[in-house]
Amino acid sequence: MSFSITVNVDDLYKMAKKLKDDNMDTVNIMLLEDELEDGVEYEEDDLLPPALAFTAYTKDSPEIGIDYEEIEEA
Repeated sequence: MSFSITVNVDDLYKMAKKLKDDNMDTVNIMLLEDELEDGVEYEEDDLLPPALAFTAYTKDSPEIGIDYEEIEEA
């Protein structure tokens, strides 16, 4: 399993700007990858590209996360 991803800088900047514009204070960034089972054959169309998922929080509501659009690998 890989713990890195390459994304477009413009996409990452747009996400950071949107989070800032929405007055978010913190963000949880998760790397999404397909979970593959050993011994199972997969068609390429069945696999999703790696992506970054964002859940952001405000200081006023730190327990309520807001999900944002994912950024797929470049």
